Amino acid sequence: MNPNRIRLWFFFVASSLVLLLAMGGGYAVHLLSKVEQISKASDDLELLDHRVASRLKTQIYRLSASALRYEVLGEPEMRSNYLRYKGEIASFLASQQDQLVVRDEKELVEQIRRSLDAYLNEVDGIVSAADRTSQRGKGRLQSIQTLYERVVNTLSEIDDFEKKWEFRGRLQDVHSLFVVSYSSADAGYSERFRAGARELMWDVPDTEMGPQELKAQLLEELDEYVGGGYRFLSEVTVADSAKTLISHTERAHLLREELVELTERLGDFRRSNFQSALELQRKTSDKLKIGVVIAASISLIGVLALISLAVEAFLKPLRHRLAQAESIASQQEDLASIGMIASGLAHELRTPMSAIKARSFALLELAPTGSPAHKQARFIDDEVNRIDRLVTDFLDFSKPSEPDMETIHLERFLEAMLRACQPDAETKGVEIVMRFDSSEAIEVMADEDQIKQVLFNLLRNAIDACPPSEGLISVTVEPPTISASQRRTVSILIADNGSGIQVEHQNRIFEPFFSRRVGGTGLGLSISRNIVRNHGAGDLTFESGANGTSFCFHLPCAEK
Repeated sequence: MNPNRIRLWFFFVASSLVLLLAMGGGYAVHLLSKVEQISKASDDLELLDHRVASRLKTQIYRLSASALRYEVLGEPEMRSNYLRYKGEIASFLASQQDQLVVRDEKELVEQIRRSLDAYLNEVDGIVSAADRTSQRGKGRLQSIQTLYERVVNTLSEIDDFEKKWEFRGRLQDVHSLFVVSYSSADAGYSERFRAGARELMWDVPDTEMGPQELKAQLLEELDEYVGGGYRFLSEVTVADSAKTLISHTERAHLLREELVELTERLGDFRRSNFQSALELQRKTSDKLKIGVVIAASISLIGVLALISLAVEAFLKPLRHRLAQAESIASQQEDLASIGMIASGLAHELRTPMSAIKARSFALLELAPTGSPAHKQARFIDDEVNRIDRLVTDFLDFSKPSEPDMETIHLERFLEAMLRACQPDAETKGVEIVMRFDSSEAIEVMADEDQIKQVLFNLLRNAIDACPPSEGLISVTVEPPTISASQRRTVSILIADNGSGIQVEHQNRIFEPFFSRRVGGTGLGLSISRNIVRNHGAGDLTFESGANGTSFCFHLPCAEK
């Protein structure tokens, strides 16, 4: 894959990963804020449920008990408690009103407030009526209260905690029936008081609660309390002011039941909201966990993709260039050593070669054409010329010169090269065609002599590789492109229709002195590749198969 394309993919994946991580982080922060909000709302729900429902119900019962005890016993302390509890309920509802945000809750609390106002009006009537009620029977009533408290004290001596509180609760229910019967003068409550007390007395002997003496004492005190209370209820008369008290008590009782029902509805509503909030919190937490797992997976995949693309885009090209640099450095070291030998060898060879060439030329002039002496002189001259080419190629390979860059009109330059090679091609029956794919005139920066040498080597090899009388060589110039170094370059492709290079020889064609052509020095492709590399636009590459071989190299375009 093209390194530029890999780099584009790298930056695209990196940008996408950063964007995904930013989105995932934002979503996680959003979920965390929701979890925090839900947790706070849950705490508020639990707090409001406890305060508005449970505490309100408790305060109503305490206020009702204080008013009832004042009505029955006339204790001044109970009146003070009643007034204090009344103020606490009003303050409590006012303080909680601002914390309610749900419309249904506000409406329900508003109903509680209206019902509470009505209930307090009735209880105020009870208290006022109790103030006016005759004190007749108060002394006997106080004695009944004393008997009740004696039974309570005896129950507190029971060792079994559960039994103690069970009997104490039942005794409180019985005493409540006594108080209601007295305040309402209702014979039905009086009979319920008597029946409940007897049932309590019947259960004492069968219950494990301690020593027999304790049971006997408890039965004796219960009998005295129940008997005295029942006789008191049978003898008490209700005055006209007590009738008013009874009326207020009945209405207050009904309103209290309504208040209790409303507070229970509020508690149920708050608990339902609390459970919904907890469920939402659980779902949000699950989403957060899934989001974290997905974000971690995407991050891992993205990091792996980035590492892979970074290797492809940066490390592999660097390794490739490093290997090329090491190869070139090694080759340059070898060439430097060869160059030193070549310089001295060429000097030593060319002096005697010049003398031999001069003698062979004299023999060619003196010997008759076609004679054995003339043929021998021609052979000597050809071999001297071959040795001279070998020495020249060897010097070019061992001491490559830096290109002298100049602006060249590429199309005219190639046409001149093809005309120069045309006689050799026609001799073998090979056709050379040129295809110029670019519509614009292309100028390149190159050393004209060195590029001529490259083209001459490639065209000569292509002519040799083509079959006689059926050979075809194409020289193609492709449109300019942008290279990896951000330079405009043009590629030149030379292809033949020969039998191709054998697979086992393809890795060696650029090795010095490797040649399968008769009379070849094996230095042409090595020299050509060095020249192409020195022009800085790429390397000399090739492709070969059964249908022929193609060589390609790039030249930098001239700046316009």
